Amino acid sequence: MIHEQLQYLKNTKLLGAICGSLLLGLPFIPKIASAQPAEKPAYCLDDLYQEPLNSMVRVPPGCPANDYTQEVDIKEELETEANTRQMETDTNTGQYKPSGRVGVIQPPMPTDQMRAMGNINVNGDTVNVTLNNDTNANITYQVIGHTNDRLLSGGNEAELLNLPLPITITVQREDSGLIDINKNQVSEDGEVSFSLEEEGNSSASQLTIRIQEDGTIFAY
Repeated sequence: MIHEQLQYLKNTKLLGAICGSLLLGLPFIPKIASAQPAEKPAYCLDDLYQEPLNSMVRVPPGCPANDYTQEVDIKEELETEANTRQMETDTNTGQYKPSGRVGVIQPPMPTDQMRAMGNINVNGDTVNVTLNNDTNANITYQVIGHTNDRLLSGGNEAELLNLPLPITITVQREDSGLIDINKNQVSEDGEVSFSLEEEGNSSASQLTIRIQEDGTIFAY
């Protein structure tokens, strides 16, 4: 009887050793949590991440940074650090006296940065746009995703027909001057004209016309 019990214990230990070795041989597979990508706000337009806007326009707060935004942020950070190092201590009061601008200038909120210019009646999924160059300089314009850069000389106009919505148009003066985009006329059959005029205020200058699928017009 004792001999049989000893033999049973030996068999049990042998089985446990075999199972343990099998478990040690199994690869460890970590459980990876699947993270859902965060959705961009509606005002983070895809055009802001494509050329030429990718290297020309700063994105609104809350949007992923494009190349231009990253470049501006780095410059402002370096400027802030330089101003911080220049802060002088008032030996009499023991208070700090900043010698320059401290802090980072935040871009305007989307409602301020994107100027609403009304609506156009959309009868289909296309619009006709006329650009009038009312400056004394040549202006380069481009319909994003549809045309290359085109030249519009001062005092002339360009007609862009059957543009599919939504559509984005960029404008830029060859002399690097400022542009004020104004809506001239809107017809009931999906046509709109814009006047590109001289602008003296850098904060009011625009480079882009955006027409949404519902006909809403923005300039920024």
